[in-house]
Amino acid sequence: MSDVAVADLRPVDLFDDVPDERLAAWAERATMHTAAPGEKLFVQGEPPRGFIFLLAGRLAVSRADGDRMEPAGTQEAPTWIGAIATLCDTPMG
Repeated sequence: MSDVAVADLRPVDLFDDVPDERLAAWAERATMHTAAPGEKLFVQGEPPRGFIFLLAGRLAVSRADGDRMEPAGTQEAPTWIGAIATLCDTPMG
């Protein structure tokens, strides 16, 4: 049994038109992870680990510029990240 409930995923706009029965299938396969400050959830150019659903908080996004990391924006919960790379089997942008 998953530690993610339909109610956890419902606020994510990706699921706006998805009925609860179908959303339950997503919830069953999802795992909850609380990220530590500074933890990398994905890396530019690497394969995705799957969809990331940011359910609470804020995620700072950076991009590689040579050997430096440059700020590239912020993701605010609730949102989703990595769907295109996951579905297209391409590296994270």
